[in-house]
Amino acid sequence: MGRLLLVEDHPFNAEAMQRLLSKKGGHEVRVAHDGPEALDTARAWLPDLALLDIGLPGMSGLDLARQLKAAPATSRIILVALTASVDASDHRAALAAGCVAVETKPLELERIIPLLAKLLSSAGK
Repeated sequence: MGRLLLVEDHPFNAEAMQRLLSKKGGHEVRVAHDGPEALDTARAWLPDLALLDIGLPGMSGLDLARQLKAAPATSRIILVALTASVDASDHRAALAAGCVAVETKPLELERIIPLLAKLLSSAGK
């Protein structure tokens, strides 16, 4: 399917999501646990899509999204925000930062796999 960058600061959650996205979704998935690591990975690997936890330590997922969209090399990466919040203002902020979708954690596999396939397909990936 596609090359996904998963940015999640909780190691257990990151490992579980990576495994599910790889096995159930057929994606090649790399994990970063914070913003600076995600920026380095995105620049070196150029994933098709990045799942960004909004609540990262140090650099928020929103700041990460803005930096990825601002750089020519990473501006075409499809960004999906992950958040535990159901607050509409958080969702609007993620969309304003360059994310095309916002998904609430915990992720529902039956929902996220088709969404990622649709986003990658519409982008020609």
